Amino acid sequence: MCVRLVQTNDVSFLLAGVIGLVLSGGAAALPGGDFNGDGFDDLAIGVPDEDVGLRVDAGAVHVLYGSVGGLRATIASGAPIDARLFTESATWWAGVSPQAGSRFGEALAIGDFNDDGFDDLAISAPGRDIVAVADAGRVYVVYGGHAGLGSGGSWIISEASYARAVGAGDRFGLSLASGDFDGDGADDLVIGAPLDDLDAADAGVAWLAYGAPGGLMLIPRRAPLHLVHWGMTPGPGDMFGWSLAVGNFDSDGYDDLIVGAPGFDRLGVVNCGQAFAFHGGPRGTEFGGIVLLTQSIFPGGDVEEVGDQLGWSVAAGDFDGNWADDVAIGAPLEDLGGIMNAGSVFVTGGIPGAGLTFGWHPDQSFEQDRFGLDGNEPDDQYGVAVITGDWNGDGCDDLVIGMPEQSIGAAVSAGVIHVLPGDLGFGPGLGAFPAFRWHQNTTGVLDVAESDDRFGAALGKGDYNGDGFDDLVVGVPGEDVGGVADCGCVQVFYGSAAGLSAAADQVWHQGSRGVRDANEAGDAFGSVIGFKRW
Repeated sequence: MCVRLVQTNDVSFLLAGVIGLVLSGGAAALPGGDFNGDGFDDLAIGVPDEDVGLRVDAGAVHVLYGSVGGLRATIASGAPIDARLFTESATWWAGVSPQAGSRFGEALAIGDFNDDGFDDLAISAPGRDIVAVADAGRVYVVYGGHAGLGSGGSWIISEASYARAVGAGDRFGLSLASGDFDGDGADDLVIGAPLDDLDAADAGVAWLAYGAPGGLMLIPRRAPLHLVHWGMTPGPGDMFGWSLAVGNFDSDGYDDLIVGAPGFDRLGVVNCGQAFAFHGGPRGTEFGGIVLLTQSIFPGGDVEEVGDQLGWSVAAGDFDGNWADDVAIGAPLEDLGGIMNAGSVFVTGGIPGAGLTFGWHPDQSFEQDRFGLDGNEPDDQYGVAVITGDWNGDGCDDLVIGMPEQSIGAAVSAGVIHVLPGDLGFGPGLGAFPAFRWHQNTTGVLDVAESDDRFGAALGKGDYNGDGFDDLVVGVPGEDVGGVADCGCVQVFYGSAAGLSAAADQVWHQGSRGVRDANEAGDAFGSVIGFKRW
């Protein structure tokens, strides 16, 4: 399977040579959540390309539950345990049937939205038609409980929930994120609609649903999060809301929100892209301050260029251990020294009490050849996916960068990840320790690198064995299993005091024992991975 980012005059999209992969906020990435309260994170995997009966691309979501031994789907006898598969026809949503092209599972977000101690799961279906309005989109929320997902209730959200008419092609829910923006102890949900036409064609907006003891609450007729609120003029194809990430950049007790707009035009430079930071506070993100994140603020004399797509992916983590989160922003179509679409990732640091204050920290930029791991090459698209996690428990988050278009030998688009360890000290903290790269031909990593596997297209994390170290999930949506083309898989690497290890890595696919489905051509299992802020 070959997937390329393609730039047009007004909007960028994914063009798949064999199947349509995830049209979502960058490459999806989320940590695991504990849906049943047993102390182990659980893994949610979206499969929006799943066909349900004759309904093509109706979509599905798998859940694997954690244990002291890590993720599992069976007990010793081989009988299935806990592993779940659900579609839009789940009994939680009475009267709903799967729909062709709905792409249920396109984006996932995990949070404790009702503050009951059990994590909950939000699932988007951005291709869902609503009352004959094509691709309007909706979001499903299922609450956790002692028996796992579904034992605490459920809910459905669409634009109509905000007393607004649903719009054709808005693709409500194309991206999702969770965080506690108003500091009340209950997680809130952010819903991206980057193709919304509220201000201009495909300018994009983001919607907020606030958590409370009874579950998520909406405020009808409240305007969505969009740039007009801060005195800016959205433009066609901005795709505001394409990517979302949550962190606490000033360590004030309120989560803050990063929104990517990879189609944003700045100073007349088309599709150079931009990201925006919105500060949380007692009244949430709509009433806090805003910080503009552009290429020109970063080191090395970089400037905005046509089609760089800064903001395609975003992530937040505390790379230097100063108790304030830092931000990583992918620009996968950045040209480097005449090398087209090589890609870059830009990092700026947060400061307690100040937030994202440029120039105080030494901001950083990274590309493939920064640490001598790979050379910059055309169309590798470094930074399509980014995620942070503390794999070795040293108190500093590390940055993982996915590069699914990287070739390994003759295997085209086999995929690679780079792992950049964080470090205590002044500055964003990345780069003090040697970075390393993994792919499916790396010693100890299960499987073999093959053309169009796209290892690293999606990233996730969680503490699946409850040992206090984050574990890394790498999506390989183009993996062929047993001769079934592009059915996809995920690979799980467990953290330890020594960091990530491939010694006990796991490979999961829809044909794995205990997983409730079968491998089917084009399902692209592993294209969406769910995770939580903490």
